[in-house]
Amino acid sequence: MAFREARGAARGALVQPLADIGLALIEARREVSRGLPGAAAAAAAQLAAPIAALAALSRRLPSARVMAAEARIGRADLICGWAARLKDESLFRAALDDAALAASRLDPAYEPLTWARAELLRGQVLTLWGEMLGDVDMVAGGATALAAALDQISRDHSPLDWARAQVALGQALQGLGEASAEPRAYEQAVTCYDRASLVLKELSGSPLRGLAAGARAVCLARQAEITGDLAVLDVAEAAMKTELTGMQARKDPVGWALAQLHLARIYEARMDITGEDRGRRAAAVMALDAALDVFAEQGLASLSRLAADALERMAGVTTTSRTPH
Repeated sequence: MAFREARGAARGALVQPLADIGLALIEARREVSRGLPGAAAAAAAQLAAPIAALAALSRRLPSARVMAAEARIGRADLICGWAARLKDESLFRAALDDAALAASRLDPAYEPLTWARAELLRGQVLTLWGEMLGDVDMVAGGATALAAALDQISRDHSPLDWARAQVALGQALQGLGEASAEPRAYEQAVTCYDRASLVLKELSGSPLRGLAAGARAVCLARQAEITGDLAVLDVAEAAMKTELTGMQARKDPVGWALAQLHLARIYEARMDITGEDRGRRAAAVMALDAALDVFAEQGLASLSRLAADALERMAGVTTTSRTPH
């Protein structure tokens, strides 16, 4: 409503493209959940004209240059989401080009945060694309880009941007660990998630906090599976239970369900390593049942399948009928 009102009352050249970009991004985010292949191209086309208008205005309005870069970052983020969902290399390439172009139009000495956001997105695109292809070098390139962008962000200047960058680098290192089965990569990823928690622990309602805690637990579980170090699993289990204690399922049902899924993963890893049950199978089944109920209620088919597959491994029963279609 606000963007439409601004669009209707626009008197200056700067307001109109900003309102058009806002409206286009909102509509595009609605379309992401549907996952239709043509929607990505349609959204990119809808954003092209207002971005070009901002770029043209930047010749006499320096602030428009940063706004155009931010719009390109938003478009690249959306296209990357579609690319990951559809496993589409052409979309990954388009997202990468958009993020790189946004960064190239900025000076990291004068616009460090916006430049870093563009480079962070470029690193995330490389990471996701590399994970899809199983290309270790591409994933490593993504991690390198993320680390370079992180150097431009100060924790004191922009705490949340710094925490997001740490989480993004952690995810890239985690992907590198999956691609290379290298425990050191998981260890480095855990360090990134721990750094992010320095900021996120003060934001109890932030979905990013749950994401970081869950990813940290998964990294520790994989590290323990590779090395056989049960002490690592002790740390992961204790941290995950602490995180669950501080969460409210009604306020963040998906985050809570993800934490249950990750806790079950830790139980499964311990049973795989030790060959002993000691009540962990029943605990894992209980956690997975709770997670599957939430995922099904929220219509999250991919997460429902993850929980259902884990339940089949734990309980030896067919649960796919509960997965939403």
